[in-house]
Amino acid sequence: MPYCRIAGQVYMVNQIVYELPEEQYQTSQSWQIYSIGDISAKTPKIHLTFQPWGSQEEHINMFILAGDFVQAFGIYNGTIELFDHIYVIENGFGVAENHYAKW
Repeated sequence: MPYCRIAGQVYMVNQIVYELPEEQYQTSQSWQIYSIGDISAKTPKIHLTFQPWGSQEEHINMFILAGDFVQAFGIYNGTIELFDHIYVIENGFGVAENHYAKW
């Protein structure tokens, strides 16, 4: 289970979904990040949009070894709801990563 930290307290988060644009647009179009599943009052409800500004990338395909790595940096916008409080995220700088490896 993933965890998140809000106001200095750590909370368990149910499943997180990352909706990414097609591979060629992962560094220019927004990513949707949100929680699903059984959400109780003790579980944060996450709904964020990540807008990439740039990235560090590596793409390797050597038949038995492959790696596809995109680490994008940009801004987060959205909300995190917990205990009837809504935390608004506006232009929060951060990173997001999509990584595939085969060996």
